[in-house]
Amino acid sequence: MKVYFTAPPRTLRDFGPQIKKIYKLIGGFGYELVSDFIVKVNPDKYYRNSQTEMVKYYQETMAAIKKADIVVVEVTVPSMAMGYVIDKAKDLSKAVVILHLKARQPLFFSAIADDRIQMVEYTLPTLEKVLKPALEYAADKIDTRFNFFISPKIGNYLSWIAKKRKLPRAVYLRRLIEADMEKNSEYSKSE
Repeated sequence: MKVYFTAPPRTLRDFGPQIKKIYKLIGGFGYELVSDFIVKVNPDKYYRNSQTEMVKYYQETMAAIKKADIVVVEVTVPSMAMGYVIDKAKDLSKAVVILHLKARQPLFFSAIADDRIQMVEYTLPTLEKVLKPALEYAADKIDTRFNFFISPKIGNYLSWIAKKRKLPRAVYLRRLIEADMEKNSEYSKSE
């Protein structure tokens, strides 16, 4: 299972031990980390990056989010960029773990109603105890990829739906199946 872990680079100035411990624990739990940027970045140098370097960082971040099954974001230090990372992960149907130190809860993120996104409060001593179950919960929320062949007529219809309703084809199909599941009393009894 692949995990992308990030935080604002300036977090390292005051909370470097927490960031490094989170990174180490994720790997220690057996997850494959798709980027080591956050444990190698120099925060002072990062915030003086050129436009070209920032474009490269943005592209690497987007690639890491796409590659990951789970996105873990430490948000103790407020950052618009981390909000964007969370939103992008949400758009890509990734499971997201939002970590924050005790007494530093980001109120804006607490309003997100999505069972694939969880906010987890921690202290350095409780980090391992709360991170492992959060990652296990996130792993249970990962979508299963399902590929199948369709006729050109169905493909054209799905493309038309996507354009007309501004809705990805996979989301449309998922909603159809979910609606059928709700109506199917035989399936409801088997759960």
